[in-house]
Amino acid sequence: MNSRPFIISAIHEQALIIHIMYRWLVALFSSVVEGLDKESRIKKFTFRVINIVAKFTTSGRQQIMHLSTSNLRLIHLTHQT
Repeated sequence: MNSRPFIISAIHEQALIIHIMYRWLVALFSSVVEGLDKESRIKKFTFRVINIVAKFTTSGRQQIMHLSTSNLRLIHLTHQT
C-alpha cells in the first residue's frame, strides 16, 4: 500500500481555481443575462456576456465603464461598488 500523501499538481490546482472562478461568474451573470443559467457552458457564456462592447473613460478621478447593451440589469450590476 502506498503511504505517500495525495499530491495535486500545480496544473490541476490552477484548473480547479479557474473552474471555481468560472462557476462564480456564471452564477453572478445568470441572474441578469437572459438565456444564461448556472449550468451554462463556456461557449454560451462567451457569446452572452463577453461579447458586450465596453469602453472605460475617466471622469475626474473615477474610471467609468460604458456598456453598449440595452440590458439595464447588467448595467446596474457593473455600476455597483
